[in-house]
Amino acid sequence: MRGRDIRWIGFDREYNRPFGSSPELVKSGILRAALVCIGLSFILSSVGCAADNNNGHHTRSDKAILPSITDLKISKASILDSWYPATGAEFTTGAGYEAAVAVLISKKNVQCMAAHGYRYSGISFQAARQSFMGDNDQFPDLTWIARNKLFLPNGGIGPARSTYSPAMTAELQNCSLSSRAQVVKLAGPTGLSYEWDQIFTKIQSSAVVQRKMRDFGQCLSPFGVPPDAAQDFRHFLAWETGLQTYHESKASVVAIQHHWAPIFVRCAGPVVKFEESLQLAARRVFLAKHSKEIRTALNLALASMIHAG
Repeated sequence: MRGRDIRWIGFDREYNRPFGSSPELVKSGILRAALVCIGLSFILSSVGCAADNNNGHHTRSDKAILPSITDLKISKASILDSWYPATGAEFTTGAGYEAAVAVLISKKNVQCMAAHGYRYSGISFQAARQSFMGDNDQFPDLTWIARNKLFLPNGGIGPARSTYSPAMTAELQNCSLSSRAQVVKLAGPTGLSYEWDQIFTKIQSSAVVQRKMRDFGQCLSPFGVPPDAAQDFRHFLAWETGLQTYHESKASVVAIQHHWAPIFVRCAGPVVKFEESLQLAARRVFLAKHSKEIRTALNLALASMIHAG
């Protein structure tokens, strides 16, 4: 499944490890989509955690910044953009909602672990937001990329989590499982996410879009991009990321992105504009078709976020 499904946020990284974490997958958004499906909340257990003592309890805890959900300015529009994005800008906006959900589940896990005698650190909204940013492959936010001369996501998957004792690991699993019911309420109507995935995937793989994608390749050719890398966004992003593997310094990596990001924006622009026009039209039909169900779900999700916060 290539789109969003936040129903699995809240499960610890230990039990839902990403199937791959190569830079090209992270940058293209493939990893992000997969992680949403199999357990994005690895970030909830990977930030600010201290080592266990012999009893399996934390000896210290770095206090996380966990703002009230109402302070995060979550709206029905941002929730809708998270569930059913049609443009890169909407995908980026919707990522704010996903980060808010991550913070909410983190707060629940902190409280649950405390009730079982463990000092467990949560995650700040800022850290969560950096891990829920964009998808350069399926929903490239060209405005953001052009402004920053960088590719999204720019936060990666974060540092590796501390080693937990078996007892703490078991409790963390239980706490994560107990949060699932809350997350389900925030994920939108069952089945509609899959339906929307099928709609935009069909558009992006359609013959008319693929013809436009050939123009993308032709645009890249004068800049020295090899034909295989110029096939589509995914292949180009994988190739560009490969260039970075030969450079260890952050400055060198940033320089490479500063060179290639504007070129990507220039060449991808006509494809993205055309593709998004089709997706926006399809989303209007989709939302009208399921208006009652989606409206009810939006009201429930927003109320649940405010109540939980």
